[in-house]
Amino acid sequence: MNIFSKTFIIAFGLFIAAGSPGAQADAPPPYPLVQQGTDLAEMWCNACHVTGTGTTEDALDAAPPFETLAPLVAADPERYRAFLMNPHYPMRDISLSREEIDSLLAYIQSLEE
Repeated sequence: MNIFSKTFIIAFGLFIAAGSPGAQADAPPPYPLVQQGTDLAEMWCNACHVTGTGTTEDALDAAPPFETLAPLVAADPERYRAFLMNPHYPMRDISLSREEIDSLLAYIQSLEE
């Protein structure tokens, strides 16, 4: 078997393993991802946002509740992913990994009614 055939077989296998793009977009986020996002919200976001995970006494009026953000994040997750990669005032200067951002967005989307 030549290198082209081997490469094609591997690429085809990865394509099949990934499934169709539409099917993945419709699937709910995996629970561990949502749980990690919940933990991150408790650690970083509760100080300003109503996250649904803790006290609301410190929430700021200018910081939208996560429940309000849920349908917006679901409609355009890339916009919010980019926003969280470069937080700016009045958000705290926190540095989240791509995995942490994905987890936080998965948690926020899980709050959509």
